[in-house]
Amino acid sequence: MPLRHITPMKVSILIVVFAIGALTAAYAQRKKTHKSTPANPAPNTQAEWKTAASTDGVVIEFSPKRLARISPAVVRVWTRRHYLGEKFDGFIMYLNEYNCRTRVFRSLKTVMYDKSGKMLITTFTMELYETPKADWESVIPNTLGEEELDHICTYRK
Repeated sequence: MPLRHITPMKVSILIVVFAIGALTAAYAQRKKTHKSTPANPAPNTQAEWKTAASTDGVVIEFSPKRLARISPAVVRVWTRRHYLGEKFDGFIMYLNEYNCRTRVFRSLKTVMYDKSGKMLITTFTMELYETPKADWESVIPNTLGEEELDHICTYRK
């Protein structure tokens, strides 16, 4: 395929597919070869989490305890995703920022946990003082992402 036919959308899709494959393979390998010892489990008290959005396949929650207003328009918060009916038996947490005024978001950190709360994989999309923060991405209308943004942006402690 000539390079001029590779769109940014195709590149994004390939990156997401590759990342999911890499995370799944790493999780399967770790499960086979490691008997992990309990580390600091992820915050797991259900009272600490509020549902931001859900479908039959995924539940997206956020932690009001870890919600910070960075500016009048920007909220930084940890979110947690449970994928229901998937082969992966655990959850993924994201440290995200949401610009409530312009309706965009960015992920700063991703951490994958098994069902007992043991950390499996962590990725940084932003290292403090070393690299610029991740690019802002538009929230797609009428999606879980929009529902998530709306709940988080309107939440008041």
